[in-house]
Amino acid sequence: MSPFSEEEVLNLFKNINSNSSPGLDDVSPKLLKQVKLSIINIITHLINSSLLSGTFPSCFKKTVVSPIFKKGDTSNTVNYRPISLTSSIGKILEYAMKERITSFIAKFNIISNKQHGFRQKQSTTTATKEIYENILLSLERKLGIRGIFCDLSSAFDCVDHDILLQKLDWAGIRSTTLKWFKSYLSNRTQVVRIPTWCSNIKQ
Repeated sequence: MSPFSEEEVLNLFKNINSNSSPGLDDVSPKLLKQVKLSIINIITHLINSSLLSGTFPSCFKKTVVSPIFKKGDTSNTVNYRPISLTSSIGKILEYAMKERITSFIAKFNIISNKQHGFRQKQSTTTATKEIYENILLSLERKLGIRGIFCDLSSAFDCVDHDILLQKLDWAGIRSTTLKWFKSYLSNRTQVVRIPTWCSNIKQ
């Protein structure tokens, strides 16, 4: 995996939302963006060291989960939406890996062209358009039409990490890069925080 230049890292800062809340490290995203030119060499070194060593720093694996009330009965946990807050610096590192992996996937056509989710220039609109066109074509040819539509809730949270790593290996993501993902997924911790209380750290 090729190392990042300072110019590339500066572009990664555009992904950070200045108005989002900080993680456990209390580093404000807004402040981080304001001082980016002063620390760009440090952040670039951090990113390259992490990617080349295959290690995701443990200090960025800590998540603050804040339950946000939606509506209904306040005593029912279903009526709360959990918001996960992580380190802003850790997010930049995640965006760096995402950029390299996205380029790799596009170069070798690993993801099917039939997939519309989580792909550039693809969306629910393009998926609906393709379904609509297929239905029209089937009607013209007097063919039967069948469809299966599934709504997956919290899909990423249910992914088996071992299977995910096997899939990455199958896709050609190996060696240090695969080691990085193993590090990223392992030994993560979280705390639940509300304005008046904070839980103990849980793995």
